[in-house]
Amino acid sequence: MGTEADLLESMEYREKVRTRTGRWKRGLCALLSAAILSGCAGQQVQTQEPDSVSGETTQTGYVGMAGDRAQIRYQVSRMRPSVLTDQIGYETASTKTAFFVGGQSGDAYEVINAETGETVYSGKMEYAGRDENLQCTVCRGTFTEMVEAGSYYIRAGELGESYSFVIGDVLYGELFRQLGASYEQLWGGGPYSEEELMSDARTISNLLIAYEYYTGIFGDDTGCQYSGNTIPDLIELIAVRVQQILTLDMERLSAGELSAYAGILAKFSLDYRAVDAEVSAQCLRAAQNAYDAMNEKFKNAGLIKTKQEESLSFYAAAELFRATGYTQYHTAVKEYLGRTAQDIPDSHEDSMDFYGKIAYLSAKYRVDTALCSEVISAVMGEVEKLAADYNGEVYLTSSEHPGELCGDMVKFAVVNYVITNHEYVTVQENQLHYLLGRNPRGESYLPFGAFQAEKLITDDPEQVSALILLMCEIVQTETEENG
Repeated sequence: MGTEADLLESMEYREKVRTRTGRWKRGLCALLSAAILSGCAGQQVQTQEPDSVSGETTQTGYVGMAGDRAQIRYQVSRMRPSVLTDQIGYETASTKTAFFVGGQSGDAYEVINAETGETVYSGKMEYAGRDENLQCTVCRGTFTEMVEAGSYYIRAGELGESYSFVIGDVLYGELFRQLGASYEQLWGGGPYSEEELMSDARTISNLLIAYEYYTGIFGDDTGCQYSGNTIPDLIELIAVRVQQILTLDMERLSAGELSAYAGILAKFSLDYRAVDAEVSAQCLRAAQNAYDAMNEKFKNAGLIKTKQEESLSFYAAAELFRATGYTQYHTAVKEYLGRTAQDIPDSHEDSMDFYGKIAYLSAKYRVDTALCSEVISAVMGEVEKLAADYNGEVYLTSSEHPGELCGDMVKFAVVNYVITNHEYVTVQENQLHYLLGRNPRGESYLPFGAFQAEKLITDDPEQVSALILLMCEIVQTETEENG
């Protein structure tokens, strides 16, 4: 059985690969410098202009004597593997797929045991599509039949070799703990600003949805300062953030900010009730006061709500109805859904429609069943379309920019929790594989991997929260199968 010790051992192996790659690149740079300067008794100055799409680097060199320099521009290819895998690995029972950039349908590939050098699986590539940015075909190969735990890599003729990866039953637990513990730093330091409320509404909603759905996998062992007191670290880190939010002066908040404030505190109050009833009650009172203040701002100013403000006030009303069951909040929810229930949830970054609808569907109080049916139909329809779009793309993902995956992954995670669709689990796994190296740049956008991207998406609290929700189903499956 694969263990986290196996993972760490494999990561050490990959670090050696990366070290060798770095030496190769330094040697190449030295060789280029020598070639440019040969026959020139003068200086060389270089600048670099990276191309974020192609991955090529344009270098500009000046050679010759001072006052008589010639300019030379040339292209140096960034190191990129042509055989793409998840650089952590694959669960034993999961679908295992690799991509071959520049491969041709029917070409052979081999899976090699990294410890023994033995070929343990052979397969043929299948056409996956064309990468227009790289101007080449892309093929894929599956090796799902491989279930023996161990460390492996893939060899594919002239395309070369992949980074090593692990097949095992416990692969993502450590990454999951690190993501949760990262909020100690992501939310640390400095006074709280009202400008953070909009992003926190989505971030905290994602985290609390994950906590509600998968409470058992959130432990007290992330290594943060709150570990060791039997209360899950994640909920304590959220509680600290909520206390920062409570320091805001409501009189200084805009109507939209008051809505975000109310929605966050209402949702938290419900989930924190079993941990600390007094703090929970304090948060609920603050949420209700903020919602009332929001309505007063609109009434006194005679303002018409913008689309964003309508979405935020709906989110607040839905969370307050879920927490209290009060008629005033239910009336506001029904009025909004009466106009928008069949709309596809707005993908705009400031929209909170999806979260408001999920809150209403999750309420324990009596709801309008007809409206709920319309909401469910719209959400399911959108997720089915997203799944088809993802499965039809070259790398089994619909975006070249990892940060854009997160909003869609929240929807997949929520819907899959409700209906347990294996296809949606596979879509979620494919996005995790993409982020961990199975992408056209061959980089890991998470803090694991043989070749990490310069910009890790773990620098963004909202993206991390979506990742945590995305990974919950995967980690729970690992836990159940090995518990």
